[in-house]
Amino acid sequence: MNSWTFQKIENLLSQAEDNLHPNHRAQFQKIRVPPYRAPVATHPGESVIVAAKYEDKILYWSDIEEGWEIDTPRKDGSIRERGCNQFELSHLMWQLFGDPERTLFKRYP
Repeated sequence: MNSWTFQKIENLLSQAEDNLHPNHRAQFQKIRVPPYRAPVATHPGESVIVAAKYEDKILYWSDIEEGWEIDTPRKDGSIRERGCNQFELSHLMWQLFGDPERTLFKRYP
């Protein structure tokens, strides 16, 4: 995570949000948190950047995979290991909230 500053992450988030369906964008803005690092337990010294929390899950950016992931953090706030998908933020929103045209986001108050 050496080359990824929080400003780069904020810029990346801004671009990703602009590409979301308006209903997904509204939901993301409700679950977004100020970015912070979460350690990767299986790779000491490495971390991912958490951008949102939903129920017991975190949404994070991995600079290694250059993509977004969803995971359940451990009690100490770390993730066990980094996912190897290269999802766009929109993919995560579909996973969490479904079709923005058909669903009124019943899973989120």
